[in-house]
Amino acid sequence: MATPPPYRPSIRRSRRPGRYRPTLVLTAVLGALVPAVAAGAPAAHALTGEQAVAALNAQRAASGIPADIVHNPEWSRWCALHNNYQRINRTLTHEESPSAPGYTPEGARAGHSSVLSSGNRWDTVNPWENAPIHLHQLLAPRMNAMGIDVAAAGYTCATTLLGLGRPAPAVDTVYAYPGEGVRFRFEQTAGELPRTPGELVGIPAGTKTGPYLLLSVDGPGLYRGAVNEAVTRGNVGPIGMIGQAARASVSGGGVGSERSSRLAMLSLTSP
Repeated sequence: MATPPPYRPSIRRSRRPGRYRPTLVLTAVLGALVPAVAAGAPAAHALTGEQAVAALNAQRAASGIPADIVHNPEWSRWCALHNNYQRINRTLTHEESPSAPGYTPEGARAGHSSVLSSGNRWDTVNPWENAPIHLHQLLAPRMNAMGIDVAAAGYTCATTLLGLGRPAPAVDTVYAYPGEGVRFRFEQTAGELPRTPGELVGIPAGTKTGPYLLLSVDGPGLYRGAVNEAVTRGNVGPIGMIGQAARASVSGGGVGSERSSRLAMLSLTSP
C-alpha cells in the first residue's frame, strides 16, 4: 500500500464572523503519556464504563482514529477503587497514600495510569473535550483496551496507559482530531491541570481561541523529530508558537516501540 499524502487539516467554519489562523502550541509527545488532572462542571446522566468506552469509540471513529477499543471490566473496577479513594479523602489526585483511608494497590495503579476528572461526569459529552492533553491520551492510536468508572460522587477515571497494545499501522499514518471535513465548534476555551498547551507557550489561562487540532503520527518508519519536519515543511500548516516548548517536547524514548506515536497540537488563534 502506498504511503498516504500529507494531511492538510480543514475545519468547516460556522456562520459567525471572524478569521482564525493555525498556531502550533505543542508539537510532540513521545513514549508513555504523562497523566494530568482536568476539572469541569457537573453533568446529569452518567454512562457506565462499557457505555463510555462505546462513546469514545464512536468519537474516534468519526475522525478516522482506530476505534475498536475493548472495555476491560477489571480496569474499570480499579478506577472505581481510585474514585472511591478520592471521594473519601475529598481530593482529585493521581496518588494514593497507603496510610490514607480507602487506599488499595489496584486503585493506586489506576490513579497512575489514567486521566481523571472531578465534577464532570461522562454523559453525552466527553468530560475531557476541552482538556487537550487529556483528550490526546484518549485518542491515542495505539490504545486497544481500557477501563472507565464514572462515579456518582462526580469523579471520572479512564485508564489510558494500561492498554496500548495495538500494533503500528503498516504505513506511516497521520490521525487528526477533528478529522478532515468534520463539522466542529468554532471556538474553544481549554482548561486542564497542571496547564493547557497554550499556557506552555504564553497564552494565558482562560483565553478563548479557535479549536485545538490534535495530530497523532504513527507508523513503522517514524523517527525522533518527524512531527517537527512535517510542520516546517508546511504539511500541517503555518508555523506559529513553536519555540522552546516544541523543542523540549521532542524528547523521550520508545521510538519504534508500542508507544512511539507522536502528537501535534494546534490551536486556531485570532490574527
